[in-house]
Amino acid sequence: MTVCKKCLVTTRDPGIELDEQGLCRLCRNPLLGFRASPPAALASRCLRDFEETVSRLKGRFAYDGLICLSGGKDSSYLAVLLREKYGLNLLGYNLETGFEAKGVRDNLSGVAGKLNVDLEIFSWPADFSRRFYRYFFTRPLREGLTATVCRVCQLALLGAAVQAARRRRIPLVFLGYSPFQTAEKWFYEIFPETLAAQYRAFGGFWEQPGLSPAFRENFYFPGEAEGEPARFPRILAPLHVCEYPSEKLIRKKLDERGFLAAKKTLPRRTKCRLVWLSACLDTIHFQDHPFRELISEKIRRGEASRWKYLLAGRLFSWLCRNRLFRRKLVRNTLADLGMTETEALEFLGKTRESDRGYRDIFRIHPGREILRGPHESERL
Repeated sequence: MTVCKKCLVTTRDPGIELDEQGLCRLCRNPLLGFRASPPAALASRCLRDFEETVSRLKGRFAYDGLICLSGGKDSSYLAVLLREKYGLNLLGYNLETGFEAKGVRDNLSGVAGKLNVDLEIFSWPADFSRRFYRYFFTRPLREGLTATVCRVCQLALLGAAVQAARRRRIPLVFLGYSPFQTAEKWFYEIFPETLAAQYRAFGGFWEQPGLSPAFRENFYFPGEAEGEPARFPRILAPLHVCEYPSEKLIRKKLDERGFLAAKKTLPRRTKCRLVWLSACLDTIHFQDHPFRELISEKIRRGEASRWKYLLAGRLFSWLCRNRLFRRKLVRNTLADLGMTETEALEFLGKTRESDRGYRDIFRIHPGREILRGPHESERL
């Protein structure tokens, strides 16, 4: 395996070739491989649609929109943008699974309080949370546990947020996905049919016996509710088209204005326990950490230091392989799931098919020049 001398992609990745200078084709052509580079005309149309939509709906309902707040920098920055630039009356919504990093609740309360945003927290019972995540830890996607966990969390959050918006007749649901968090069908707006297709990929979890019907009612399931088209809120990711400073600048802006201390928004402090466990197990199984491609993209865009992350990646991989990475966190999280490391690694060796709709979040397509979504853009 050879690493590109400018970013961190390797010859292990399909479609990656290094030239005589040791540069990959993504570094040789700056238009290749970026997930977050929509055509300028499409981005402009989406931004215009967003601003016209919030202007038209503002003040017509008890809340102008529901915003999914995680306690991290991107959703916090989006809340600031929506409140201060667009003057929207928001309901903050948070899904609490019991596996959050320490300090997330404090971050949420601080941001919501300073912005005068009502906050609703949906807390999962420990027995349901264990059953939910254990189910998917035993059925990982081909990309690995990190991809699987993020995928099911996104769907669970969306299902709960949409249902909360429907109950309160809130017309818009806002997601704080950054430009680095785009996928094949997840650019700017997520449509009902896309959400329905993703829900079918849940793999039958909700069809298991013994799940509480009352708890199930907290989630939206496509096709089950009457009057669905009329009551379905639009799901928008404004940071895909609104001005998005670098991650470093966002942390600085939030820190300077007293919304979040910059150190409290770093990944090592805000990533949930399940992500750290998944990343550790993926690194052991695949002999490589799962963040290489995302970090490489940031390096090519000038938002990260290659040497810093090259050394950090090697250290992270060494710690994982030698079972030294956050040993207490890994041990406790496995115990909360009712699993052993051996069991989790065995399931990783029996992976399922990939979920096409999420593929681009975790894999770069070296031959793609721009993010294309004609079926989405035609609807704007």
